[in-house]
Amino acid sequence: MEESQIQIPRVKLGSQGLEAAEWRPLRDLNDEERFDRWVGNRREIR
Repeated sequence: MEESQIQIPRVKLGSQGLEAAEWRPLRDLNDEERFDRWVGNRREIR
């Protein structure tokens, strides 16, 4: 039962296309992408 609960959100994310790509975890980004996102987040905060 737990497995089906874990897979349901993945199906929903996958069906949203580009939106799902925005929610990639930081560990899936390479160092350059991670740094760019970190710098971008700091700019938004300021």
